[in-house]
Amino acid sequence: MERLTYFTSEKESCQVKGADNWTCKEVCENYVRCDACPIDIAMHRLAAYEDTGLEPEEIEELKEKGTTQKMHKPNPNVYCCPECGEALDPMWDYCPWCGQHVID
Repeated sequence: MERLTYFTSEKESCQVKGADNWTCKEVCENYVRCDACPIDIAMHRLAAYEDTGLEPEEIEELKEKGTTQKMHKPNPNVYCCPECGEALDPMWDYCPWCGQHVID
């Protein structure tokens, strides 16, 4: 994902790429079309994120579940989910309890 924002060198404020230190009015004066306005693009992405209803921590948790993890084997005949610890069938690709992507 391409970031649409950046922090100033002093980390005192966040800026929208392409708008930099301009006011919203100055951005509108410099971009002919609204669909090319960096502030409008950033606001639409923020709105889409907010529509998910998820907090940043929940997004990070979902990203981690998207990565494949090796099943935990407490003994040779038992396979468990590395995330929630529930017993798994070694043929499963996903834990049915927590959704973690797993491999044998």
